[in-house]
Amino acid sequence: MNAAPKITENQLFLGKEVTPSKHLDSVSPKSELARTGQDQADYSRFGRVQPRLETVRKGNSVYAQLVVDFAKTYMQVDLMDWQVYALEGLFESDPDSGDLINRAGLISVARQCGKTVLGQAVLGTWLTSIAKLRGKPQTVVNSAHELTLAVRQFEIVAPILAEYFGATLKRAYGRNTCEMPDGSRWLVKAATPSAGMGLSADLIWVDEIYAVDDQVLAHSLRPTMKARNVRTAGGSPIMMMTSTAGTEASIAMLRYREQGLQLIDEKRQGSFYFAEWSPPPGVDVMETKWWGWANPALGQTLELESLLLDADHPDRSSFLRGSLNQFVNADACWLQPGQWDACLSDMEGPEGGWIAVDSSLDGSRYVAVRAAVDDVGVAHVNVEFVVGSLAEMQQALVDACRHPSTMVAVTPTLENHVPLSLERRKKVVGYGELMKYTSLVKGMINDSRLVHMGQSNLAEHMNRAVAIYQQNALALSSKRSPGPIELARCTIWAAALASRPKQAGKPMLVVVNR
Repeated sequence: MNAAPKITENQLFLGKEVTPSKHLDSVSPKSELARTGQDQADYSRFGRVQPRLETVRKGNSVYAQLVVDFAKTYMQVDLMDWQVYALEGLFESDPDSGDLINRAGLISVARQCGKTVLGQAVLGTWLTSIAKLRGKPQTVVNSAHELTLAVRQFEIVAPILAEYFGATLKRAYGRNTCEMPDGSRWLVKAATPSAGMGLSADLIWVDEIYAVDDQVLAHSLRPTMKARNVRTAGGSPIMMMTSTAGTEASIAMLRYREQGLQLIDEKRQGSFYFAEWSPPPGVDVMETKWWGWANPALGQTLELESLLLDADHPDRSSFLRGSLNQFVNADACWLQPGQWDACLSDMEGPEGGWIAVDSSLDGSRYVAVRAAVDDVGVAHVNVEFVVGSLAEMQQALVDACRHPSTMVAVTPTLENHVPLSLERRKKVVGYGELMKYTSLVKGMINDSRLVHMGQSNLAEHMNRAVAIYQQNALALSSKRSPGPIELARCTIWAAALASRPKQAGKPMLVVVNR
């Protein structure tokens, strides 16, 4: 397999003679922190360059600067620092081969911050500089939750390609295509199950995936990239997804988001890049100092006054989702802002305790939370594992229960799948126990008798969970919560069971004969 070719200066611009723009320096998290002095700075007037959530990144980017230069030269747009930062993470390159590390990426940011312009610049660059760099014709597909939005990208970028690069355009609505002189082509597709049929794509850009069906992404578009690699296409393919937060019905987006959170908590780099600009969990999102966390364009293309006008709208959920990049119902969560963060601890809990195991609603993920109580009565909780199959769950559960005092709580769906070696340690829990224990665990959090170690995926589940009153009891509701909360449910079960008073042994009477 041949390594991807290296960039040279004369490969940056391939159309009519133009003046290259000055290279822009992206702002790293360290320089951002140095500028603000602290991570809790007031971001009400300027946006935060680095995302709140981001998967591990280690390499350099071969393609990011090409996109910056295309936007400057042909679109007359200076990409903002946050856009450059996202590009460098999305298009990270292997230091040895120069090929892409990631095969997919999700960039989530509030509306009107520039994610669409970012995607337009990527489309144009891939069909020109990147295609030239790879030395083989490229196939590019763009789609969106609405066909009109996908066609709009074509109407903006295609004329540039025709004027400067000699592209041939076909302007049939729903069948828009762009043919480049080197054989590269660009197709606009509606987000339907047949969108990827008959295609082999090198770049796929799907905008606003919060409203795109999971079947379209997983079974239609992603399979089109299987046969594209360094040997067949001069480099590896990638699917770029951009979106603002959605609702509990945004199954595809939530699934990719959970994948990113798992990589973050495991502190490892996979082939998936995830970056999200949003307020920290648990804060009062209506305080303006947090708004720049979701709006990195604040102070450049956005102003605080426009966000304040949006906040006055009677439909508060639309403001939370569109302007603060929050999944809706986040204002109805069972914990008050800052409560979960206040329970942070750097001390590991004792061995043993209870491990609660649950599965996601779609059966694609199995999770477990351990809770153990220390000598002063404080429950320590942490995510024990998150796996993708039943067999992995069974093995992970056996590994987690090596300590003989560890007990296991499982939901009814998993009751018959607990390894036989743990059968005597098993307890079945469900919605009834959730109704009994939710108020108890909330009281433990209020009284600082429950601590955690700051795992991102657990914090997301705990802060998004919505509780309802049913049969005069408080219980977490998966239907009302804006996203998966299985880790929160496991925390309720494990913490409540672990905090039960331990039975003391009966006193023993010893009779001594004299």
